[in-house]
Amino acid sequence: MYWRKGTTVLSDIVTSLSDIVTSLSDIVTSLSDIVTSLSDIETSLSDIVTSLSDIVTSLSDIETSLSDIVTSLSDIVTSLSDIVTSLSDIVTSLSDIVTSLSDIETSLSSTDGAEIS
Repeated sequence: MYWRKGTTVLSDIVTSLSDIVTSLSDIVTSLSDIVTSLSDIETSLSDIVTSLSDIVTSLSDIETSLSDIVTSLSDIVTSLSDIVTSLSDIVTSLSDIVTSLSDIETSLSSTDGAEIS
């Protein structure tokens, strides 16, 4: 009878230990699920960071392109200004020629009746 009682006690201990192992196994499974979830979150955040980095790079490229356009437009304005200056110089020269021709005409008109020796 004593041996039978000891066996029952050992059986209860084994059952309790088995229950503890099952509980610990459940805890390990839950922790593993948590780790997997955290890993998924980390991957998602890494993807977001990569996307944001790509956006920043694209915006930088756009800024560079716009800066190049502004520089080109500035060069065009400078060229047009040079053309306007050249045309103004031509107009001034033509005006001087007209004045000279007018002076020659006036001079010739005043000598119409005079004898040239």
